[in-house]
Amino acid sequence: MYGGQVLLNSKWTPKLSSSVGGGILMIGSPQSLTTANVAYVNQGNTRNAAGVLVNSYNPIIADANATYLLDSFPFYAGAFPIKVGGEFIDNPGTSQNNSGYWVGATLGKAGTRHTWDLNYRYEYLEADAWYDQLADDDNVAYYQNAPVAGSAGAFAGTNVKGHRVQFNYSITDSLTFSLTGYINDLINTTLKVPGSANVNEPNSTAVHVMADLMWKF
Repeated sequence: MYGGQVLLNSKWTPKLSSSVGGGILMIGSPQSLTTANVAYVNQGNTRNAAGVLVNSYNPIIADANATYLLDSFPFYAGAFPIKVGGEFIDNPGTSQNNSGYWVGATLGKAGTRHTWDLNYRYEYLEADAWYDQLADDDNVAYYQNAPVAGSAGAFAGTNVKGHRVQFNYSITDSLTFSLTGYINDLINTTLKVPGSANVNEPNSTAVHVMADLMWKF
């Protein structure tokens, strides 16, 4: 895999800052990444019955965000950041189901003792926007039917849309508690399944909640 990124970070006033960026990623020989050669954890990409990827993956990515600092905020130590931003991805390696985006906002910033943040984002990642094994493996949707070269059950990957909410609280400078929740569905609910005509998933909603205690040293 090859990649490159350019970022422009700007500080407009003592309270207002922004960042804009662009990048490109490329996976060499994607046809070698079959389900037999690579651990098949996530799902979503278009594959043939042998588990071989049908498309190439060389997406172009653009992102932007802006942050404003409040002097104070209840139950928060120090200046309080409010950040809004988003990201867009487009994969020219195929002409359909090849884009995605997320938009969201973050209140606060955890990391030092008695600081916290609350983050929300809406995510939409079409089936062939990016290689599914490199997508967030906590961001799951439900397959009632096994797609071609795949399995039934709750799986992350691509062809997923939905909401993510996360709360982080730093108990100390090195110890942070996190609570994250996902509510997702499949974008394209018409699936190709082995030995049958295409089937429609009547309900692909999955709710995934997890708690973490992270110690930095």
